[in-house]
Amino acid sequence: MNEPGDAYRRHSGEVFAYLRRRVRTDECAEDLTQEVFADLIRALETFQPGPTPVLALLYTVARRRLVDTRRQSARLRIVPLVEASAVSQPNEYGPAVAEALRRAARRLPVGQRGLLAARLIQGRPYRELAAELGVGVPALKMRYVRALDALRVELEREGIEP
Repeated sequence: MNEPGDAYRRHSGEVFAYLRRRVRTDECAEDLTQEVFADLIRALETFQPGPTPVLALLYTVARRRLVDTRRQSARLRIVPLVEASAVSQPNEYGPAVAEALRRAARRLPVGQRGLLAARLIQGRPYRELAAELGVGVPALKMRYVRALDALRVELEREGIEP
């Protein structure tokens, strides 16, 4: 492998496909693919390539990243968004909107619900959450934006424009 860019151009599609078969959304697979190649770049600082093909190494890193992500998702089940929103503030919008929010939140993946609850309800800082999940702050912010977008889509399905 001459450089990480070559590996990315040659193998990113295969790594993405491998990850996509194992996660719920394209966005999650894209995030994980980026993290796999970021791990590869970090590893190249100390790693001396041997006879192992690069793609085999990438699959190993991807598998480990999947395991880590599943563990982190389990840890981030802090306060379910539906429960947190019910007790955190008086209901300003009425019971119909509150119920629509509950239904919309239930349709989100657990990791997205946990992240939204941690940021919106608990007000936890990005840096703290990123450290807890073992990802960088930019990656966490991207996940947060995607969680907000997913919630917005679900609310619109409920007939509510956020």
